[in-house]
Amino acid sequence: NLVQNGGFETTGSIPEWNLTGAGSIITNFGTPPSAGFSPPQPQHMAINHTGSGAANNTTSSISQQIGTLSPESVYLITFNYNFMSNEFPSQLTSFNDTFEAKLFHGETTTSLATESRNSSTFKTDKPTMSGGGFTLGAGNGYTDFKEASKTVVVDADTATLEFKVFDVGDASVDSAVLIDDVVMQLDP
Repeated sequence: NLVQNGGFETTGSIPEWNLTGAGSIITNFGTPPSAGFSPPQPQHMAINHTGSGAANNTTSSISQQIGTLSPESVYLITFNYNFMSNEFPSQLTSFNDTFEAKLFHGETTTSLATESRNSSTFKTDKPTMSGGGFTLGAGNGYTDFKEASKTVVVDADTATLEFKVFDVGDASVDSAVLIDDVVMQLDP
């Protein structure tokens, strides 16, 4: 795996990752399983959110530069994520908080995953849950954990992997993403 601390098992202020805004490593979100989420892999996961501490009170991201890549080679990138938004189901669709995972390499930007208040399929069956400085209100939306998997032909010897969540339309109703088990490797 070319990603350092991709399972977020080294705790602290998200070591090996560049944090902008509000984020941390947590062991649980809420009280799993009925009233929260556990990490898909071992003991920890990352959370980014648009609440207190977010850049401009609207955006948070973690990113990592990946070096020693072989240009024109195919890499497989996989990770687990759970997008949560207090905008769903009660806010107007003009409020469209969004999560994006991207790989920047050379002159190319590759989208790895995108979720938003308006495009995601949400579940709304959890009570109020909190963790890592973010609270998801009772009956608000979450996607549950999904696994993203994408093959990418890189066009440079370095790349930057970024996970970002941001407010659209307001800075008062917050959203978050849980991230775990990030892997980038040569496609077998």
